[in-house]
Amino acid sequence: MKSIQVRNIILLDDGEKYYYSENPGITVSEFSHVRGTSEEEEMEKFKTYAHSQFSFAYNESTSFDDLVKKLFKEIGFKYDLAFDYGMLPLNVLVQERLIFIENLSYNFETFIHKYKIENILELYLIYCNQAGSIWRDDGIEYYMNSKESGRHHRAHVHVVYKHERKASIALDNGEVLAGKLPLKILKIVQKRIEDNKEFLAKCWNEMTDGLKIDLNYYFSKRKIENMDKIMW
Repeated sequence: MKSIQVRNIILLDDGEKYYYSENPGITVSEFSHVRGTSEEEEMEKFKTYAHSQFSFAYNESTSFDDLVKKLFKEIGFKYDLAFDYGMLPLNVLVQERLIFIENLSYNFETFIHKYKIENILELYLIYCNQAGSIWRDDGIEYYMNSKESGRHHRAHVHVVYKHERKASIALDNGEVLAGKLPLKILKIVQKRIEDNKEFLAKCWNEMTDGLKIDLNYYFSKRKIENMDKIMW
């Protein structure tokens, strides 16, 4: 077995830059979901796991999925819940390239050799803190996050009811993918989605993407900021 030091940082994306913060902002509902806690607790606890460092042992058969399981153990994410809001936004920074790991079965050692990584792997989970609002109606807000589309991911819309109850609803059949709404509100939302499938599909295609190599970062159009706040 070989080992490497992994530095993981959770970054937020506001559409113009990636940045580190000790406040999760509107992504708090996602973190409370994947950690099985309340949003109030996540607002307090986020800074305790927003960056971490650990040793990762690997061999010729180790995959990125193995790394993710180790990472989740370190930061308290529940594996079965971590993909409910979309594809895992797992990125590696190497040689001035920010690489999105879409295929978690990709061999870890192959990646290490390909990019000549020796001592430290810089890992980033980048969550969108920018929402695209579609409707606000009778206390119900519908929106889509950018950067959460992918070939293996179901199109969905996020719904917030009176800033208290939240859920992600699939566009194809109205299934609740994550979160919970009052039954009466859920029926209203499902009907609205069913009546506007074509429009919502267009919104999904225009407001999301699934890039593997972040060209905005590579060409210096979007940088990572506030990293000076992290003490290892």
